[in-house]
Amino acid sequence: MSKNSPYIRPCLIINNYFIGDLIVIIPITTKYKQKFEKVFYKLPIKSNISSFLMLNQITVISKKRLVRKIYIENKKISTIIFEEIIDKMKNLL
Repeated sequence: MSKNSPYIRPCLIINNYFIGDLIVIIPITTKYKQKFEKVFYKLPIKSNISSFLMLNQITVISKKRLVRKIYIENKKISTIIFEEIIDKMKNLL
């Protein structure tokens, strides 16, 4: 176990071209809570584990904090899925 492993968390990068080394991300979790249904978005991943975006946890971090890349299916999320995520985020406001 490396010194970074307890702190590694999966995330979806929303905006890679922010100021300097900063990027906008949404954390990914496998824990889904029904009572907070409107803040979760289920990622369409073909695997035995369901993954959800936590839309209320959107944040800005440094690119230097990224450890490794993990791709979803076709290496990029389709524009349709991205638009669904943005629409759901707008509904939260």
